[in-house]
Amino acid sequence: MATETIPKKTVIICDVCGKRSDEPIDDFHRNDGFSTKSRFTLMRTRLDEYGVGVADASVSRDLCDQCAEELSKVVNAWAKEKEKAE
Repeated sequence: MATETIPKKTVIICDVCGKRSDEPIDDFHRNDGFSTKSRFTLMRTRLDEYGVGVADASVSRDLCDQCAEELSKVVNAWAKEKEKAE
């Protein structure tokens, strides 16, 4: 009887552009546009008519480096615009 060990492989797919990283990601290497494991999470709670939290309405996305950078620019621009308006 022969035994073959197949190592675990993690594939990360950007939820925005669909770019895939089939290689392991560590602190020392950039792989396929994924230098870090970027995840955008917006935490929200759905409320009922009395203002009581009843459900999780959070949104979470895995992002490649390019999409994470674009999102960061948009959020920073929005925050600067809000600061100027005040």
